[in-house]
Amino acid sequence: LARELVRRIQNLRKTADFELDDRIEIAYSDASDGIAAVMKLFSEYIRQETLADALHPDEPSQEYVSETISVKGESLTIGVKLAS
Repeated sequence: LARELVRRIQNLRKTADFELDDRIEIAYSDASDGIAAVMKLFSEYIRQETLADALHPDEPSQEYVSETISVKGESLTIGVKLAS
């Protein structure tokens, strides 16, 4: 599940037209308990694989490029922005 989330975040990075070495911040919301647990348990792995400086369980604001995705039948809203 963590690998699938990484893949989806990487796709969102491409959608946002970020460079391969750009550092990002990730925000996510509306996650089920299972998805939220995976995000927390594998946060270090997810951050390393996506070059994320931060992984926040918050609603992505307008400065994020975001989308609602479905992973293993569970939906969540996830957003990425360049790290500040």
